[in-house]
Amino acid sequence: MSALDFASTAGATGPTGATGTAGVTGSTGVAGVTGPTGPVGATGAAGAAELDYVEITADVTVSATTAAAATTCITGNAVAYDGSTRICIEVYSPAVITASTSNAEVLTQLWDGSTDLGRLAYHGRGDGTRGDFNQLLARRFLTPTAATHTYSIRAYRTAGNGTWGAGAGGADANLPAYLRITRA
Repeated sequence: MSALDFASTAGATGPTGATGTAGVTGSTGVAGVTGPTGPVGATGAAGAAELDYVEITADVTVSATTAAAATTCITGNAVAYDGSTRICIEVYSPAVITASTSNAEVLTQLWDGSTDLGRLAYHGRGDGTRGDFNQLLARRFLTPTAATHTYSIRAYRTAGNGTWGAGAGGADANLPAYLRITRA
């Protein structure tokens, strides 16, 4: 037999051998370029977003005797409104106190700049034996015109000076009084 005879004669294939061990994992490649930022999503509902918040931490003596000359208790910040957004103006005082005089009253008004929008609260005491102490929490909903508005809380009294109470808080002390404006 010649070498040529071996090349032309094929025999049966032998069994497959065992799989060898895995090789070492190669190093990590270079990071790709970051893709473009996606589109901005739709604006969410307005909800109760706070537009203004002002608090006071000291009592205000109410000495004015008419609404036109009312004592300023809290003045908010100037805020621009769009003319279509309804708002809630919330006012709180831990204690509105009348004088201990017969028919003593403290009347709390909501103002927009130099315009008296009306009475938010009335605190009165008719018997004159002691001052009347009452908490105040009042809300007024409205849609301001498209302009900048500065809301304030003012008060006046009838007989004897009153007090629009506020404090810094703490053990057995009044909390701050505040004016808060939110989207309604």
